Amino acid sequence: MNVGKIYMDDKIVPVKDLSFYATRFLHANYLYQTINTVDHRPLYLKEHLANLAAAHEALYGKPLELEERKIERQIANLLHEGRLPHGGNSVNIIVIPDNDEPHIIIEHNRMTLYEGFAILSLRPKAIITNYEIPFERHLTSVSMQTADFMNSVAKRNGLHLAIRANRKGQLISAGDYPLFAVKNRTVMTVPVAEGAKVCAEREMMFRLCQMAGINIEECDIPVSELKNIDELMIFTPIGIQSVLCCDNKYFHSTVASLLDRHLPRLTKEGFSSFKRP
Repeated sequence: MNVGKIYMDDKIVPVKDLSFYATRFLHANYLYQTINTVDHRPLYLKEHLANLAAAHEALYGKPLELEERKIERQIANLLHEGRLPHGGNSVNIIVIPDNDEPHIIIEHNRMTLYEGFAILSLRPKAIITNYEIPFERHLTSVSMQTADFMNSVAKRNGLHLAIRANRKGQLISAGDYPLFAVKNRTVMTVPVAEGAKVCAEREMMFRLCQMAGINIEECDIPVSELKNIDELMIFTPIGIQSVLCCDNKYFHSTVASLLDRHLPRLTKEGFSSFKRP
């Protein structure tokens, strides 16, 4: 839903008044985070902002100060101004680097059917696409556009989404979202050193597995092992998506159902901070 307004550098601005916005944004190098909200309140905002700041310093060599309380108020104001319902919404926080001060944009992303994190109702059919992206640990304009392009490839083939494998033949992610495989009731995900993104969604899955008493470990996940995997899950900004099939291999959703019981608690914790054990 296009609410017609964005926050840009601390001001709510009608998009129609920004004649330069579309062209500049299409060609900008930017960093971003997608944040889930409930009742116009952001979840895990502190973690998302910390990842933005870390990415900005890593890629541009400059510290980035983001005031959590101010941005929390701005998100609420934007959703209120857009007359959006008080259920589930997600927003994008976008940082466009500049020689002086970076531009900070907050835009509404989408309304959701869920109030907080949930198991998404659609179990998608996936295809494996093999590609590398620069600065793969961070959420950038390049990673977003590449993910969108690869998902369009999947859809042209009658499927729903693309799962990324790298040149080493390892399963890495579903676009910009962390991928988790289950084998013998153990959840597996690739280490950051091997290509996983540093993102709040990844940390949420570690926390969720701790709540559920399910073992989770970091390890390589070769494409060749897909036939031996019991489940594939993606942690998106609004919850867990259990993959139905990939490359003619169909998956269960047993562990996803077990994790589902603890998602309300994960949502509740999202209004404050948590520390990964």
